[in-house]
Amino acid sequence: MTAPRRFIVHESFLRQHKEFVDNHPELEAELLSQYRKAFDDPSAGKPMKRIPLEELQGKVFRLRIGGRQRYRLVYVYSKEHGVILPAWISPVARRDLNYDREPWLEYAQECSRDLAEGNTQKFKNLTSWVLSL
Repeated sequence: MTAPRRFIVHESFLRQHKEFVDNHPELEAELLSQYRKAFDDPSAGKPMKRIPLEELQGKVFRLRIGGRQRYRLVYVYSKEHGVILPAWISPVARRDLNYDREPWLEYAQECSRDLAEGNTQKFKNLTSWVLSL
C-alpha cells in the first residue's frame, strides 16, 4: 500500500508563485489547475532529461502553464516521501527559455535536499488547499 501523497511547498517556491501570479494574473487559474494535476497524477508531467544528479533522476517533471509556447512548472515527485514539491516556474515564455541557463535544477535540488534532511521549517503543507482546487 502506498502512502497518501502530500503537496508541500518550499519557501523559495512561495516567492516564485507570488511573483508569477503578480506578473501573470490571467494565468493564475491555469497554474492552480496544474498544481492539482501534478497532485492527482505525479507522473502527468513530462520527465526532465539529462539530470546530472543521481538522486533526482526520474523524479523531476514539467508541466505547461498557458499552453505550448508559454511558461513551465517544474516539480519533484518524491515517491519515498509521498510528496509533490513544486520547485520552479519559468520566468520567461517557452520561446525564450533555455533550460541550461535557468536555475530549475538548483531549485529542485534545494527542495529535495531540505526534504531529505528533515528541514520541515522550510516547507508549508498545502495538501488541503490543492485538494480544494
